[in-house]
Amino acid sequence: MNSASNGGLLPDLYLRRYLDTIEMSWTGSPPRFAPDQFRFTSGKGLAYLAIKDVAVPLWQALEWVVTSGEEFASEPADRLALGKLAERLDALRHETVTDLMAHRIGSRVLDTAISALEKHGLESKFVNDNEKVDGVPAIARFSSAVAMYGGLSPKLTTADVFTLSGVIAQALSLADEAPALTELVSAHSGPPVGVPYAEGYEWANDLLEEDVLEGVVSSFVDVEALLERLGIAVHDITLETESIRGVALAGDGLAPSIVVNKTSLFNVTPFGRRFTLAHELGHLLYDRTLAKSVGISSGPWAPAGVEKRANAFAAMFLMPRRLVIEAFGDERRFNEFEHIATAAKQLHVRPTALIEHLFNLSLIDEYDRDRLRGGMNAV
Repeated sequence: MNSASNGGLLPDLYLRRYLDTIEMSWTGSPPRFAPDQFRFTSGKGLAYLAIKDVAVPLWQALEWVVTSGEEFASEPADRLALGKLAERLDALRHETVTDLMAHRIGSRVLDTAISALEKHGLESKFVNDNEKVDGVPAIARFSSAVAMYGGLSPKLTTADVFTLSGVIAQALSLADEAPALTELVSAHSGPPVGVPYAEGYEWANDLLEEDVLEGVVSSFVDVEALLERLGIAVHDITLETESIRGVALAGDGLAPSIVVNKTSLFNVTPFGRRFTLAHELGHLLYDRTLAKSVGISSGPWAPAGVEKRANAFAAMFLMPRRLVIEAFGDERRFNEFEHIATAAKQLHVRPTALIEHLFNLSLIDEYDRDRLRGGMNAV
């Protein structure tokens, strides 16, 4: 919004739901037709707010428009628009949690998921674990399962919904997560507050120092052994869609679970599957809301910042700087194809992934990275 009724000049303001928060961002550029030399005292910015802290005042503002607008709506067109707004607010006021879930994940997916979970007697939990804001048609926190479906492709097939609902049913029927995992879950979870890849690298380094990794790290990081130790179930399933790489589920009485989609091109090799497991582990540890739940699907509809952070976490976790240097031996020829391939084999990662990581670790420069990229593509 660039202008107000009193002639004021304001920056563009954008609001969107981001996981279980509201992301508010604003520009720092002068609006069009602003006077010469006009500048905002503050530049562009970004903030994350609780759902209720945004939904409640916005709803109150809409109600005020309806109740006070009759006094000022003198033109027929204005009265008509005001009447339509009043009708819309009245309809929203009576919407149920199920109605609001349908807005989030689509009626087709919702109906299919409920139908699948009814067979296990779990449909009520699927609905009731969503937290509605008092007096306002908004969900303060979606359950892990609903959040997961909200990040899936809208083209998800009915068969895929049934398959994923079966995973949810298994997670609901098992015990809650082990204490070892609970202790590792970050208290500072939420959307990235800085550069996503930097946060991912930092958190991976922190995890690698934990006692729970004793025996997990040798010449490579055995991510599957760590998942087993933390009590995280791994489900290798075949979905009809290729766009979903994996899913991380925890919270709301769900046993922590990772789904690996065998149809995804990312997971056709053992190296790719290991990266997916590490990526989803990052979600389980660092992308939970304040209610300690997470339901994130890794694919094109996932939040970009969260995905970049999880990718960086996976890279650093699977390729710690110490192990990378050890894998190259005493010669440390980081910029030679043969040595990269040998080191990648020892680390159980793709050579292409190691090339990118070597650059991020400042062990090769930009010239060598681009040269090695070209060489690997030609092999």
